[in-house]
Amino acid sequence: MARLIPFISFDIVSYAAGLTSMSFPSFFIATGLGQIPATILYSYFGQQITRSAKIFLYAFSAIIIIGILVMLFKKSKKKESTEE
Repeated sequence: MARLIPFISFDIVSYAAGLTSMSFPSFFIATGLGQIPATILYSYFGQQITRSAKIFLYAFSAIIIIGILVMLFKKSKKKESTEE
């Protein structure tokens, strides 16, 4: 149950379990079962962040490309005005 509480350090839980009469197989199984909800949540939130990151990357790339095009356009206009 202590593995389900997100703000309690795993080290503290592991040391506390080591001080009890809990056997290693019981500790191993309890840790595995306690990790399942966190793993599912982290995977879900990671997937959501990945989607947001893709949108951010596309928007940032578009801004950079537009900026480069504007700079090239200004440079060509300046070059045309100096040639005349």
